[in-house]
Amino acid sequence: MKIIIDMVLNHTSRDSLFVNESLEFMYLVDGKISNKVGDWSDVADINYENDVVIEKIIDALEYWATLGIDGYRMDVCSLIPVHFCEKSVKRLKKINEDIIMLGESVGKDFILYLRSLGHTGVSDSELYQYFDSLYPYDIKDYQDEFIYHNRNLERWLYSIKEQQAIYPVDFVKVRYLSNHDLDRVGSYYKEKELEKIWAFNFFLPGLT
Repeated sequence: MKIIIDMVLNHTSRDSLFVNESLEFMYLVDGKISNKVGDWSDVADINYENDVVIEKIIDALEYWATLGIDGYRMDVCSLIPVHFCEKSVKRLKKINEDIIMLGESVGKDFILYLRSLGHTGVSDSELYQYFDSLYPYDIKDYQDEFIYHNRNLERWLYSIKEQQAIYPVDFVKVRYLSNHDLDRVGSYYKEKELEKIWAFNFFLPGLT
């Protein structure tokens, strides 16, 4: 059994100690705390152009790694700049060369949306330089078409084959049927059907 910690490093709550410590730690618009994604208005985005912020966050990651945790699940890692990923992973591997880095990468449309606004939108290909495993949101539309509408299984399977051609040879994708951001798959299937689709999911390449 391994223990990993969920780290939300793109943003924090607006009443967190981090926000109150210094406005310079936060992403600002017209001098006011803001966020880059419109419907996340209840959070405050972290300013990764500030070197002090980067050191504080890496210090926290190193602290837990020193205590013996096995790795991290990084929330919306596609929104976190590559220069932070490179620096933090390099330092964490000095503590534990086998540290597990699981990233919640986002879908292609979300990446394009972020980039269109001039914000960070890191592709899966870039993230695989630093993460051991990433979410399969790059093919979410094809998966959802089958999981929730029972259509186009062939297109979903072909998208998995495409992943094998565009990512590093040792890439690992998380395979799921539903998660905390999606409808529960159990509400779409009867018991026997659910057993079959779960069994099918276990045979897909990746981390289940």
